[in-house]
Amino acid sequence: MGIFYEKSLKRLLNIKLNVVADFTCNRGTAKNRSNIRHRVVEFIDYEGKTIRVVTNLYHVTAEEIAAMYKVRWRVELFFRWIK
Repeated sequence: MGIFYEKSLKRLLNIKLNVVADFTCNRGTAKNRSNIRHRVVEFIDYEGKTIRVVTNLYHVTAEEIAAMYKVRWRVELFFRWIK
């Protein structure tokens, strides 16, 4: 796993929605760094754990990304239960 070079996004974070951070970064080392900036959203899940999601979605809010991940995780847990 590479090193994250952060650049904070200019926005106000809504504490009620459990979003901790929203920033962009280039992934990699100083010698071998990607040219593509990725968006990183950190939020608190239902169990109180910090989740970091790396995405290329810039047209949606951090709260929407967190909500999408939480819904997707419920689907994953459902399929694990079926197996």
